[in-house]
Amino acid sequence: MPIYMNTVLDEYFIINIPKNIVSGDFHWIDYKNGNTIIALADCTGHGIPGAFMSMLGTVTLSNIISGLTDMSASSVLNQLREKIIKLLHQRGKFGEAQDGMDISLCIYNEKKKTLHFSGAFSFTYIARKGKPDNDTINIA
Repeated sequence: MPIYMNTVLDEYFIINIPKNIVSGDFHWIDYKNGNTIIALADCTGHGIPGAFMSMLGTVTLSNIISGLTDMSASSVLNQLREKIIKLLHQRGKFGEAQDGMDISLCIYNEKKKTLHFSGAFSFTYIARKGKPDNDTINIA
């Protein structure tokens, strides 16, 4: 992953301090049609159950991105939610396992200098040099 990230991003850092060797946290990156797509997730469960959700999340994200032509961060997360629910046979019934993930997803287009964000029980921070103004930060 570091070699790929060095190719796609000029600068980056990762803080990853897992509680156990096998965990439910993951970071994921892809590049398609001039867009760098980055996801950070904290899956439910610890150990093997969390790792299972991480694998399910990364594979499902890759499948979603490979089939997209028009990218929207919110549509990617909506598709991820629908696919995870279907894969885990969740029906929303009382007492049913509530497996899932808190996730942040950003789509950055370097040419357009745009960043689209969507989060499921998650958020992001934007840090820039200089003073922000209303033209550079739009909250939708």
